[in-house]
Amino acid sequence: MTEQQLPEGWQMVKFGDIAKHISKRVEPSETELEVYVGLEHLDPDSLKIKRHGVPSDVAGQKLLVKKGQIIFGKRRAYQRKVAVADWDCICSAHAMVLEANPKNVIPEFLPFFMQSDAFMERAVAVSEGSLSPTIKWKVLSEQKFAIPPQDKQVDLVKLYKAVTDAEEKSLALYDATHQFYRRLREKLISDVVAKSKRSLGDIGFTFGGLQGKNASHFNENGNAMYVSYMDVFSSQIIDRSDFSRVMVSHGEAQNKVKKGDVFFTVSSETPHEVGMSSVLLSETIGSDLYLNSFCVGFRPDTNKVAIGFLAHYLRSAFFRKELRKLAQGITRYNISRKELMKCPINLPDISTQNVIAQKLDDAYDCLIDVKNRSSMNGKLKIRVISDSLKG
Repeated sequence: MTEQQLPEGWQMVKFGDIAKHISKRVEPSETELEVYVGLEHLDPDSLKIKRHGVPSDVAGQKLLVKKGQIIFGKRRAYQRKVAVADWDCICSAHAMVLEANPKNVIPEFLPFFMQSDAFMERAVAVSEGSLSPTIKWKVLSEQKFAIPPQDKQVDLVKLYKAVTDAEEKSLALYDATHQFYRRLREKLISDVVAKSKRSLGDIGFTFGGLQGKNASHFNENGNAMYVSYMDVFSSQIIDRSDFSRVMVSHGEAQNKVKKGDVFFTVSSETPHEVGMSSVLLSETIGSDLYLNSFCVGFRPDTNKVAIGFLAHYLRSAFFRKELRKLAQGITRYNISRKELMKCPINLPDISTQNVIAQKLDDAYDCLIDVKNRSSMNGKLKIRVISDSLKG
């Protein structure tokens, strides 16, 4: 949008004219502040900081943040992480600490503006580097944006707060539903009494993931896809709509997956990510589907275990506690296929498994419905903010 195309009262301004860059360094070991905020504590497209660490968690200089200032993830800006601090704290040096210039913009308007597509797309565009693209303040401060007059900003802040309030209420409902599902799952799983303990190796076998393949590879028909590490980590039930494509070579047929297969993450820099599982509950019709690296596949014997039961059981704290005992490593944690098969599992008879699975399926379906509604509200919020800034 050029200056000639701007609505009456709007103006093109440099980001450095509406935002101030604050760069005061702090040694975590020397501060009296009690809160540390890393990029891992920020949620995409949310101005709320819902979790945090403490200064003793980290070493090396960090940034000082005053209550009300903005923490913006300058590293990997495509993650859309920007939040407003509710307290004085320190934050990661991979962030920028910003505050509004009240001469040119209403302070409450700035963080909402930074959530807009116009700002985020520009932030990504000016990021430098390939592995961990990062924004330099000098470059960002020179970027020009269309900004409405301050009376219009006041009205927009009211609108933004209304849609944000709707989003937060839907997120609160999701959190409550998630808590209900987890409590029900842990109660039903912990109540399972088996006549004899078994191991995973007693009820199925493992197979490995493809090595060294990525989304740029295709098989000769162009229709093969793989289950990735993040697919497994992010959901206990696999959704085939987001799979990447992969080249498949001769001799790798053992990696082809099918309905009922279980996938485990077996290598990670953080122990809580090791041993996360997903279950493929849909048919692999229309394209070949394979398992990618850093994951292990498990094909259960359906005469011994109900797949629906496994989908919930393997994500339970009861089972995960046993699985984490098998993780080995110092800087990276790994579980071998051999050790994975030793993990104990309590299995009641098939009929009892199906009864438990049905109860948990109902609760999980409700959870997914609430999650989808929450996601829609989040997308609506960003759309409202972005569209309102198009003039």
